[in-house]
Amino acid sequence: MAVSYPRDNKEDRAMRPTPAAYHQATAYDRRAMAPHSLDWAHQPSPYKSYPVREGVSLPDTPHLPTVNLQTVYHADRPQASAAPDLLALSQICLMAAGLTARSPHGSDYFYYRSAPSAGALYPNEIYLAALNDNALPAGIYHVGVHDRFLTRIRGNAGLSQLRATVPDLPADAAAVFLVSGIFFRSAWKYRQRAYRYVLLDAGHLAENLRLAVAAAGYPGRLHLDFDDRALDDLLGLDETREGTLCLVSMTGEGLANRPPGPPATVLSPSILAASRVSPAEIAYREIAVIHEAAKTVQATRQPVPAMVDVLGCSLPEGFGPLPAAAEPPDALGCADAVLRRRSKRNFVRKPLALDQLTWLLDLLCRAGRDPIARASVAVGFLAGQVDGLTPGFYLLDAAKRQMGLVWPGQAMEAMATVCLDQAWLKNAAVHFIFMSRLDRLGDQWGARAYRYAMISAGRLGHAVYLGTSALALGSCGIGAFYDDEAHRLLRLAPGAALLYLVAAGSVRKES
Repeated sequence: MAVSYPRDNKEDRAMRPTPAAYHQATAYDRRAMAPHSLDWAHQPSPYKSYPVREGVSLPDTPHLPTVNLQTVYHADRPQASAAPDLLALSQICLMAAGLTARSPHGSDYFYYRSAPSAGALYPNEIYLAALNDNALPAGIYHVGVHDRFLTRIRGNAGLSQLRATVPDLPADAAAVFLVSGIFFRSAWKYRQRAYRYVLLDAGHLAENLRLAVAAAGYPGRLHLDFDDRALDDLLGLDETREGTLCLVSMTGEGLANRPPGPPATVLSPSILAASRVSPAEIAYREIAVIHEAAKTVQATRQPVPAMVDVLGCSLPEGFGPLPAAAEPPDALGCADAVLRRRSKRNFVRKPLALDQLTWLLDLLCRAGRDPIARASVAVGFLAGQVDGLTPGFYLLDAAKRQMGLVWPGQAMEAMATVCLDQAWLKNAAVHFIFMSRLDRLGDQWGARAYRYAMISAGRLGHAVYLGTSALALGSCGIGAFYDDEAHRLLRLAPGAALLYLVAAGSVRKES
């Protein structure tokens, strides 16, 4: 069945392919919410499948790394130099997107994963480029999160093209994990706004991958700039339905020691057809326009300032130093925090200890130190119930490890109203908020800046998820809110926008 498009309208014709334009075109307004019912008969499949099952099964993982979160986030920790084996790759895949819980769904079960997803729709897929023959035959594989099977899409033909496709790929890269997004999985529920969630979810998944690589003892690096079309072709994606969004590389005897191989061959049409996840898909023009425009990597020669410096929020008393944050003695290790992480909404009105908040802020500082995250996202938080801290809106300068009060006041209930009247949000102790000036980013980096901002917001939000999981607290990400109301509540400057919110605090113990 052919992909169908909604009828043309003024919003479609007027939309410009810029980050600010897409964000505004998909803003929620409580006075203009179009009715929408879910087409359950054509719900997208949560798993991608291929017509030919050829590849390698991932081995069981009898143990996982015991390293703690602060150590994993430490940039200068010792790293392994040998190439990863299949067990290491299996551990990484399990931590990145392993099945961690299930609930009844009709006559079967629905499975949740180690990385969160808006609406539990899981729009992202993982692919693995094995660049040497140490762990498995060199080639391109699809990672089946449900059956722990690596489906081989290509042999070594085309692997040498990765160097030109990903300019900053390390010379000794041994493996590359590639994260894609299947747009209709999220658009089935969220329609035009779905690109936001696909990118946020990709950020969560990429951070899980990056931390899993580090926990296994390997240098890992996030890549956001590459030749989209070349990579989509290499992975066998139908680019009208699925696109590569980001990469995580791990080093250890890789491309530098590999002779140039043959060029990539043309894949079977059945491989491209695997990007279709429903017989009745709708391709929204807003998503197609921004994603197509974002395929262009626009370099800038000008220094890009930190987003916290250009957001437009004034701090009457300025920034003050963030207290030192020691690893809580009873905090879960990284692997346990990942596998026990859940999105929880059953918050109870209980103050958060100041040292707990400080530790979460420390993780955010560690997660946000890369140049793209610093330049594209400003981190703040609404403090509602924190021991020893005045309620209000605070801003975090992650690079300088400083925080400051923008304005005082209790705003948790007001933010719950902004977030589509989800009353449970008012009971959280803190709302972490991730903001940006999308107009400025668009001028600097073009449409691709939207990926930078939203994926970075997802990554930073994931640090909160893992930190609260390690502390036996609860957290839940919110991408659905009335955009203009959020702007007014936070008193943001013109051009600034809320991208994402993660609520955190104590939750009722499950019986």
